Amino acid sequence: MKRLLTLLSIISPALLYAQPAEVSVPTLPEAAIEEEAVPKDPSQASVDTLTNARTMTLSMPAPRGVIMDRYGDVYANNKLVNQLCIKFPEFGKVTDEEIIAWARERITQVDSLTDKEWKVSDKKLVSHYRYRRWLPLANNELFQESSVKRVKKSLMEGLIFQPIYVRNYPKARSACHIVGYVRSTGKLQDGPIYYGEPMWESTYGKEGLEQIYDKELSGQDGLKHILTDNEGNVLVDEFVQRPKIGNSVVLTLNAKWQKKAEIALARRARRGALVLLDVQTGEVLTLASYPNYDINSWIPRISQETYSKLQNDKNAPMYSRAFRATYPPASTFKAIVAASVLNNEVVGPYQTINCPPYVTIGNKKFHNHSKYPDGHINVAKALARSNNCWFYKVGIQAGAESFLATAQQVGFGTKTGLPLFHESGGNIPDNQYMIDNYGRPMTDGDTANLSIGQGAILATPLQVAQGMAAIGNGKFLPKLRLLKQIQRPNGDVIFATSPEVRNELNLSKEAIDNVNKGMYQVIHASYGTGKKGAVGFTTMTGKTGTAQWVQGKELAWFAGFFPRSNPRLAYAVLYEGGKGESVSGGGKAAPIANSFLNSISGDLRSYMSTTPENKILDRIKAEAIKTAEENENAAKAVVVDED
Repeated sequence: MKRLLTLLSIISPALLYAQPAEVSVPTLPEAAIEEEAVPKDPSQASVDTLTNARTMTLSMPAPRGVIMDRYGDVYANNKLVNQLCIKFPEFGKVTDEEIIAWARERITQVDSLTDKEWKVSDKKLVSHYRYRRWLPLANNELFQESSVKRVKKSLMEGLIFQPIYVRNYPKARSACHIVGYVRSTGKLQDGPIYYGEPMWESTYGKEGLEQIYDKELSGQDGLKHILTDNEGNVLVDEFVQRPKIGNSVVLTLNAKWQKKAEIALARRARRGALVLLDVQTGEVLTLASYPNYDINSWIPRISQETYSKLQNDKNAPMYSRAFRATYPPASTFKAIVAASVLNNEVVGPYQTINCPPYVTIGNKKFHNHSKYPDGHINVAKALARSNNCWFYKVGIQAGAESFLATAQQVGFGTKTGLPLFHESGGNIPDNQYMIDNYGRPMTDGDTANLSIGQGAILATPLQVAQGMAAIGNGKFLPKLRLLKQIQRPNGDVIFATSPEVRNELNLSKEAIDNVNKGMYQVIHASYGTGKKGAVGFTTMTGKTGTAQWVQGKELAWFAGFFPRSNPRLAYAVLYEGGKGESVSGGGKAAPIANSFLNSISGDLRSYMSTTPENKILDRIKAEAIKTAEENENAAKAVVVDED
């Protein structure tokens, strides 16, 4: 029991981001993990003349480091489990048939305890006895400690439990597409025991952050020297090198908010995504995709049945809609077009344009979403009403190249650069793209479609939220951050990110203010399309969007930033409609945002009242510059008499 408790201590080390000073280094069975390997000089007694005596040096897989949110809430750690094993005795002279018969009797009991057939060949049983009987032959089914106590009393002689640690994902489904999972490096080999072979199957990061930060999380395996006598009794069991736990990866995510976002999606959508970003610092606070799946299905290895079920699920739960899937951004893109045409003075903020039910471009009618005319309206009302005809006209007048350049400035068409597995870069077309893919240069019809976020333009929900962060900020596109820092097991920070500017926007304040005004009216004006997105604790801005996505399916968007007067957070919600389902941004996506934001309203008030991280850094930088200037001025004031 003492050994089990010692092993248990590696499961969830107290590595809270806010309290690194209280961290103690976790321990492993029979010895504490130390920062430096402790060399040993175990006895190397000759056993060549003995039939059952052996000296072995085995590798103990290092516990992987912890993955946690910004406050230390754990997404991935290590868990104590038990493998049910056959431990062969020394039979002396024995036939293969006797070895098989003895082992099969015990396998029958293992099958009854696991409710699964343990498929192991007779050849493997004989080989294990002849070459490896000093080590247990492990079954892959894992037992929790509570089950061990119940089952242990009924075990046949020769069956034992071997405690090991495996990867564990306490939040199961939450953030599964971000965290990823581990896989076994391979089954333990048959035949003679070799120097440094693992005591149990080791793992490596296969997907998500587990793969991207595999080197940081992996730690350093230990080496253990074991010497047994002719009766199989252990004479020496000690570390040559103690295993060292891997470093911890701290994310910018808020695990509580992430879970709330996933709940909001699950309650109101079959498929969708929800992203929340800090407008000032670029920190990713939620990056939710639904449906999702339990990452623990991969531990210790996923069954073919479970894998096939996930692969064949028509809702694609293993596919992240938040950062991997691309969609037409639809009318959310109008905020970018509006900022561009105002900044380039294609139209003025108070200039009105006549908006009929449709406009004719070439020989084709391009319709507004409404059958009724909106009359003469300015940019703010065009955004609030999401009037297509207004954007057709100003888009063609400005030229696609102009507003698409602004789109690229705010992050469309390229990956965000976050440590995400399979992130998509989306698509911003140009004239060459149209020639390569459609055999013709870009036309006014193409420009009209692009001006309302349809046609060849594609974006992820993460990119749409990023664009809203830039418009909300008004001055620059922040470089997005998912990694906050990397810590040693004792809490020491060895790497940390800080706010950075990805692009200066060079958009006029007048342009930003008028887009802000229009997006405010989307939610708060009587004629706005996103009234269901309003919340009581802050003043929201938003933009709805609806588009045909694939044949027979529509999608809905709701994206924006808040609070209006001094934007701190940007968001994007995507709702994937089913076949034949009629959807709208205001009817489907806006209520999801409302549900999510209201569920964390208290937390949001507190968050928005704190000083943004980059504001603190700007103040420190300004003070440093001021000090340097004062020193320089003081130096200039010194008169040196060269005579």
